[in-house]
Amino acid sequence: SPNEVLKLRVNQYFGGAEAEKWSGALARQSQRGLLVETAKMEGLEAWVNHEQYKQNQRIEANLAALLVASADRLSVPLEGQYQRVLHETSSRDVR
Repeated sequence: SPNEVLKLRVNQYFGGAEAEKWSGALARQSQRGLLVETAKMEGLEAWVNHEQYKQNQRIEANLAALLVASADRLSVPLEGQYQRVLHETSSRDVR
């Protein structure tokens, strides 16, 4: 699951014995190995950003649905007011 992947990577980079092994291995890495690790970390960051983007899209869709629902509730009274104003203005004498 996504949470397990994230937990594994966080533990690898920032916590416990895994992080100690990783930092030791990192110190012995060649330049290519360091670039590979950098690419993995940036890939993880891109994935997290994408997941946040998808979450924000869902939030935006929910807010839009709430807006439509509240607008539908108001449309009936507003239509009645509009018709009343239209009737009042059309029944006045033109000067």
